[in-house]
Amino acid sequence: MTSKELVSHLKKLYKNGRLYNSIILSSKNQVTNLSIADEIVRYIFCSEHLQREKKCNNCERVITHKNLDIIYIGDGRTAITKNEVQTIIEKMSMTASENNGNKVYIIANIENLKVEAANSLLKFLEEPPTKTYAILLSNDRSKILQTIRSRCKLFVIQNSYESFEYNAFENLIIAKDKNSYLLAAQEFKKCQKKDLIMMVEESYSRTIIKNFPEFAEATLLLLEDLKYIVNPNLSIDKYFITIAGVV
Repeated sequence: MTSKELVSHLKKLYKNGRLYNSIILSSKNQVTNLSIADEIVRYIFCSEHLQREKKCNNCERVITHKNLDIIYIGDGRTAITKNEVQTIIEKMSMTASENNGNKVYIIANIENLKVEAANSLLKFLEEPPTKTYAILLSNDRSKILQTIRSRCKLFVIQNSYESFEYNAFENLIIAKDKNSYLLAAQEFKKCQKKDLIMMVEESYSRTIIKNFPEFAEATLLLLEDLKYIVNPNLSIDKYFITIAGVV
């Protein structure tokens, strides 16, 4: 199913008390996986079950990473160790800090689990504490250990970019012109934040990760700032200065 369909489906499952304790989100796009996970986590902790455009105080705590009952591990590149998994188990076994009692852990690129880390995680997946949810992200589900996969509900996200036109941000990146990069910040500061996030996410998954990997890390940092900083203008400036320096 598409990202939009999956988000709607998972929210409905949670609202009806039927959300699986352990799920795997699989797509070739790391940003897509994380974006879906972020929205589901926000919804789980939202006191009013509001949609993305409306936020309560609990939502703000999730978005600003101030909720102590949420743990993220995995950077998408390096192996995930047994110590990192043990940290999850220890924290998720504690009493929840938030009033609704929910606890969530997100592991990026679950296929990067070392064998000993996977073995530590297995029993926890089988017997999770009450109101504890695991959201495991994967760019290549064929590489997930079968023992992990068999204990989770797998959701495969369809690639929505098979037919598309490049957006303005993407066209700028493709031009690969240093002067254009340095002049671009002012124009993109005029965009609505949600529109800019969409453009950058599309550009990252369709073009940057494949053709401009040297821009990938800076782009992920920009996306994080766009989502979590009230006024990201300095981040936009920094991004274009950074990629101009790489050209």
